[in-house]
Amino acid sequence: MASTSMSLGPHWEKFIKEKVNTGEYGSATEVVREALREMKSRDDSYERLKAFIKEGEDSGYMEWDPEEFKRRMRRKYAEAAESEAEPLKHEN
Repeated sequence: MASTSMSLGPHWEKFIKEKVNTGEYGSATEVVREALREMKSRDDSYERLKAFIKEGEDSGYMEWDPEEFKRRMRRKYAEAAESEAEPLKHEN
């Protein structure tokens, strides 16, 4: 595998050394690889989110009346509460 050299500056060098010193990582390379994996995962999640947003936008506009929605939900849950309150009928 090819080797890459980079200058990270004192802040990141200290951070990486601290991670290695905790034993959580075996080397600076492992720390950098983990950071890159996390960045890739975040980027992938962001791309999926953008695709879902585009899919929603492309699906068109839907008229929505919040008051009608509330009325429907009240009816639905009132009916459910009534059916739970009815005693069970046993057939003999």
